[in-house]
Amino acid sequence: MRRLGRIDRVREIVGAGARVAPSAGDGREVWHLTYDFPERPLLTGHQGLIDDAFCCAARNEQLEVAAYLLEQGAWVNRVTYVGTALHWAAFLGRLKAVRFLLEHGIDLEAQDDEFHGTPLAWSHIFRICETASFLIEQGAECSPPLLCAYGTVARIQKQLADGTDVDEIDFQGDTGLIHAIREKREDVVELLLRSGADLDRTDGNRPSPREEASRADLSSLID
Repeated sequence: MRRLGRIDRVREIVGAGARVAPSAGDGREVWHLTYDFPERPLLTGHQGLIDDAFCCAARNEQLEVAAYLLEQGAWVNRVTYVGTALHWAAFLGRLKAVRFLLEHGIDLEAQDDEFHGTPLAWSHIFRICETASFLIEQGAECSPPLLCAYGTVARIQKQLADGTDVDEIDFQGDTGLIHAIREKREDVVELLLRSGADLDRTDGNRPSPREEASRADLSSLID
């Protein structure tokens, strides 16, 4: 059984230098102690090992280990495997880790190096609602349609009052009404319909709000 999150061993290994090659000895053990996925290639060198271990510890809410690795020089914004620690914490729904990372200055708008998505985008694509809502509360940039999935009613009301098109379509071809229906946000659905949202608006490739409600057996939301 792997000894995950062992702060005593992490201190011992880092204190010894952790300078060995990623494929041998204690250099890999730093990482084993923070995450249970040893087949993934590691970053190389002392800094790479520390950064990789930090990302894995933070995203798994081993926050004592993560804090120690920051003290040892880990780079909070390092992209270690496609995304930063915040991308992975958001994707995994680890709210404590998300809070920790933001408190330590991680970039809320960092883009991953493969899909160019932000942590909020990762939360949204995989429908991790709690972390998506929290990231928006913390100021993550958000399109008007996506705000209807995770933002507060007050903020949605404000954007409508400021002149935002109630039927604006996002990068996936969905309107705010579709997002609100999908997340079963009855109060937002009512607000958007009162504001003139079109139940049949579509980009031609995605379902309309009416079709989305019917498909999800949520027609009662729009009756």
